[in-house]
Amino acid sequence: MIKIDGTFSVVGDNYNWTLVKKEIGEVNPKTGNPTISKQEWHYPKLTDCLRKYVNESAKASNNLKGLIKGA
Repeated sequence: MIKIDGTFSVVGDNYNWTLVKKEIGEVNPKTGNPTISKQEWHYPKLTDCLRKYVNESAKASNNLKGLIKGA
């Protein structure tokens, strides 16, 4: 697994590349555990996977200039 930032990571296997977005939310008062949401996208090429990361990061930040400057 390749950790990209605090939310995204990339996992590769023999067949594809998977972009994984994992977010930790608020603590559930009944269980005392945080809520975890996870999304995965599968691509045949690493470049396609990284393009999706850039698109998702831009959506989340709403600041493409800041995203590019931070890279």
